[in-house]
Amino acid sequence: MTPRDYFRRIPLCLALLMLGMAFQARAQKPSAWWYPMGTPEGTRSNDVQLDRQRVDSMVIKWRTRSLANSSSLLVGGIRFAPEERMQQVIGTAGDTMLYIVSHRGLTDARNNYRGLFSAADATTIRLTGLLARDVLAPEEGTRPAYIGVGVERLQAQDDNTFACFLAKSDAKPAQRLEIPPPALGPDAATARLGLYPLMLVDSSYLLAVSRSGNDARDDRINEVRRYDTGVGASPASLVWRYNVAPRIYPQHPALYYDKSISTHGIYIGLSTAPYLTLQPYSSQPPNGATRTSSDKAYSIELLERNPKGAEPKELRTDPAQPVDALPTQISTYFMFLRSSSLSAEQFFRLIAQEQDAARPGVPSLLLRDAYSAKDTLFGSFTPSGGDAINAQNHGWTIVVADVDGNVRSRQAGDTGDRLFFHNEGPEILAAYRNADGSDVASNMLWVLRRNVADSAAGTGRTYMKAFVGYAFSGRLLAAGHLLPDSSGGIATNRSEVVIANGDTVKVLRLADYSSDVFDGQHTGAQPYFETVRTFPLEGTVQSAAIADLDNDSLNDLIVSTKGATYAIGARQPNPFEVIRTDNTNYCGASQIVLTWSRSIGGDSTVNVDLLGAGGMVPQKDHYLNTARRDPLNVGAGIDSLVIPTNNLAPGTYRLIVRDPDLASQADTSKEFTIAPAQFGSIAVQSAPVPGFGDTLGLSVPVSCADSVYLERSSDGTIWTGDRAVAVHGDSAVATDTIGCPDDICNAGDTVRIWFRYRDRWHVTATQPHVVAIPINTVPLAISQQGNAGLRSRTVTWSSDTFACETVRLEIAGSGTGWMMLAPSVSAHAGTYTFVVPDTLTGPFRVRICCDGAGQPLCRRGMSAAFEVPPPPTEGFVAPNPFVVSQAPGGAVIVYKPHASGAVTITIYDAGRAAVRTLLEGASVDAGFHQVTWDGTNSRGEIVASGTYICVIESAGQKQIMPIIVSSH
Repeated sequence: MTPRDYFRRIPLCLALLMLGMAFQARAQKPSAWWYPMGTPEGTRSNDVQLDRQRVDSMVIKWRTRSLANSSSLLVGGIRFAPEERMQQVIGTAGDTMLYIVSHRGLTDARNNYRGLFSAADATTIRLTGLLARDVLAPEEGTRPAYIGVGVERLQAQDDNTFACFLAKSDAKPAQRLEIPPPALGPDAATARLGLYPLMLVDSSYLLAVSRSGNDARDDRINEVRRYDTGVGASPASLVWRYNVAPRIYPQHPALYYDKSISTHGIYIGLSTAPYLTLQPYSSQPPNGATRTSSDKAYSIELLERNPKGAEPKELRTDPAQPVDALPTQISTYFMFLRSSSLSAEQFFRLIAQEQDAARPGVPSLLLRDAYSAKDTLFGSFTPSGGDAINAQNHGWTIVVADVDGNVRSRQAGDTGDRLFFHNEGPEILAAYRNADGSDVASNMLWVLRRNVADSAAGTGRTYMKAFVGYAFSGRLLAAGHLLPDSSGGIATNRSEVVIANGDTVKVLRLADYSSDVFDGQHTGAQPYFETVRTFPLEGTVQSAAIADLDNDSLNDLIVSTKGATYAIGARQPNPFEVIRTDNTNYCGASQIVLTWSRSIGGDSTVNVDLLGAGGMVPQKDHYLNTARRDPLNVGAGIDSLVIPTNNLAPGTYRLIVRDPDLASQADTSKEFTIAPAQFGSIAVQSAPVPGFGDTLGLSVPVSCADSVYLERSSDGTIWTGDRAVAVHGDSAVATDTIGCPDDICNAGDTVRIWFRYRDRWHVTATQPHVVAIPINTVPLAISQQGNAGLRSRTVTWSSDTFACETVRLEIAGSGTGWMMLAPSVSAHAGTYTFVVPDTLTGPFRVRICCDGAGQPLCRRGMSAAFEVPPPPTEGFVAPNPFVVSQAPGGAVIVYKPHASGAVTITIYDAGRAAVRTLLEGASVDAGFHQVTWDGTNSRGEIVASGTYICVIESAGQKQIMPIIVSSH
């Protein structure tokens, strides 16, 4: 193994100090790598099995609002033993709360640092990294021992000390680092102080940086410090400090430890900005070192072969600004890049010059040798044309990642613009950023490589060239392996790029080199990247990290927004652990006890739904624990819900516990069965011979039901009633009063009533029980009215025969059905006269029925058969002869006009003299009609005995009928 090969296998150490930029180096295994890589938000990349992940398998696997609005995220295994290989997410909430969240999104530990500072109400903690016990000799499989907790706050006039901390895996402070605040005079109350732990060296020495300054005066004391933490010593004692003249810009330093044989050391690259005054400092750099200017890139080699005795050594570079130019903010990043002209990776410094409103201009990048004393320039990049306009007054976000998958695109004989050389190792990703961390409306994602040919003719080689410029809106967050990548069936291992715009995160992938977008040297808005996944989240995106949280060989994307922190990746099984019911078989009269334990993070109220054979069963009461009437479990631990089965039909079910806002968080119980009700035989308690108006008692043995229904039927097929009956013990008892049938006339001689019990779901029912009751029929008297030739009859009955108020009369002839004579007659009248309809032929019967069912005295009347003469074809007089004294009602004259019209009826004597006019011009319909003549003349005198002529005139028709009258 060459020194360089050994050199590049050592895990890189990057500390996350404040919101800003960072770099991403080679992917390391989770067991040996715990420092965040990539963007300042804490991106990291691990070795994963890329063939296991699927594009559609990336879901929002958990969410926690405990880390809402966290400006930085650290990811690493600090909570458990190395063999467990799970990682945690560490972040801040508010200004002073430190949270450690498990790989499943549940809070493992937290601690409030308020009260540990003398000016607690003006303090903000900043995470600076996960620290090993000894960065010089990290062992495979070890875990970080501490969390770096930096502090920023306003200096109070009465401050005596200022401190930051090393936190343990329980989020509580384990070591305190102190620094006396500088004497800032009248500006002390507005001066911003900061102290940030960076790394542990040899288990007892800790490096930290401090800064001070305010908006008006930035020439304060800024130092790199080394503390001796000792064993249990708190606060740690200061060993030495290294003064840095320019202001340390509020952005984390780039930090790297090199364990190669030839260049053993720790390197730190500081982000500096201009200061406004030139008054002398209270301390001088050690060994008389020259103070740097604020317009120079500033980096230091802190340790050499003997880390305990080494003195810091400056590495700096002159960005060669014009003399009259305003100083710019400058940041330094360390990275490995590989070139086809190099046999191994090479260590570089990337110098980023950034502009803002106070220093307007176009930002630029310089790539320099990290070791060379000559500070060799390997390439530069400055946006030009329209891109330069968009970049005006912006800074840089820098990420290093292998976005092309090390694919050799140049083939033998290729010429022209398609000369994309094989590029082993990562590329530099650079995107614009705003100083306040907000989205950039017109942003560019530049992909820079060291080994791109300047032209097809090979006029020379630039060592840093932008060969992709991708336009987008938002911010660059991270890069790493998230999804599988294949081209022609060959895995290319391209890293994905993560960007954010507002509340949306997108995962991008560089297009294949065979794509048409690479046909020429394109710049500007070309689709060099494709969007492979998009995730809308809650609140503006703040920060991100990439890590294999749950050791499934698949990376996860962890994103913090103003509303919550999310983990996006392959769905984790059993988000509610084992969802179980207390039984597998239930009766309708029992209760289901559902138990679960939420093992994956979420903040919404849990919903419990019921799934039957036909799909989801709507049960609104399942959303609340009806026993407690409060929302269900929203955190870790066991919770339960009692569900009554009386509202559930018999069948097979599963219960689903789910987070209503996270589709991936849903689990189901095993199947369970709700059995139908079981019945015995119906028993009837009643009088020996039940009658109408009596009450029956109907009981039935029943099990597995809390309520059943009693039904009745008049034919054994159509059931009515649906009366709910409560179950008491092992039986159900109901009573039913027997009333008249709805149609007593047609009920026959005996009324049969079918009874049965059924469950509420119409699944099971008893065998029907039949009750038979005879109908009481009373005789009716029929008398004839008038001459034997008349069809008029009178029916009579006793006025107390029927209990109802009204009755209806019906008549039936030979071979004909029953027809209505009168629909409603007073039941107490006792008599009714009717004329047998001409359409009926004898013999005849008349019946009377109560008009209405359910009468307590259920009777009907029936006459004996009787005869009437056939209906006449023409008119007649009855009686005839007519004896006046014997027929006080007079003689009935029946006539039949052939057509409707005026009718006149006149009585004449034998001498043709008119005696009396009975009708004169009366309007009459066609058909039979009748009038009565009482045997008197027009003066009311009884006529003499003799023969009289009745003349009926109608519509041109005249009918003459003789009437023989006797006045005695």
